[in-house]
Amino acid sequence: MRVEVYKRLDRRWAWRALATNGRIVATDGSQGYENRGDCLKMVKKIFNRPRFIPVSYTHLRAHETYITISYSVFCLKKGGGGGGGGGG
Repeated sequence: MRVEVYKRLDRRWAWRALATNGRIVATDGSQGYENRGDCLKMVKKIFNRPRFIPVSYTHLRAHETYITISYSVFCLKKGGGGGGGGGG
């Protein structure tokens, strides 16, 4: 992935992230920045982070919502949603 910082026609600074195939995968949301320094600061905050942060299984479960939990229960009861189970 590469990040481009550029000056827009309205003279505000912006950034966009491009995938290896050249497609835009993220932008600054059209807000723009008054100066290049502020734009670069935000890019560093977003993209200069570790790619993977190890967390515990309990931590992951704590972020589940009732929707994902109820979906899991529904799929298990119906026999679908994973593995080779049939639809019920």
